[in-house]
Amino acid sequence: MEGKKYFLYTKVNGLKTRYIKKGKGKNLVLIPGWRADIERMMPIVDLLSSHFTVYTLDLPGTGKTEPFKEKHTLSNYAMFVKHWLRQLTIEKFVIAGTSMGCIIVVYALCDDYIRKKTDGALFIMPL
Repeated sequence: MEGKKYFLYTKVNGLKTRYIKKGKGKNLVLIPGWRADIERMMPIVDLLSSHFTVYTLDLPGTGKTEPFKEKHTLSNYAMFVKHWLRQLTIEKFVIAGTSMGCIIVVYALCDDYIRKKTDGALFIMPL
């Protein structure tokens, strides 16, 4: 699959986590919705990466990221994403969520560190 060279791995809260970084330009962090893995996000990543450096990940239990050992709750997903964002160490970014990812973005923006690093937020809801 084209794009495999963009696949990266890290540990987030002890879980092996797959993410990608693709493109050039202003940083855009894209948080997927429920059960959406990187492969399902690639059409929008490919489109956006011509204007932004796009980061997205497989949430716990999807794609190549290990599942939570605890319950799969919105607050656990949000905490996971906040820890991942801190690990990225990017200076500033726009954060976007799709579907359930929108709620995770709202939770993440409640964190002072994340809010200070965020230049804006986008919410992409399916119709």
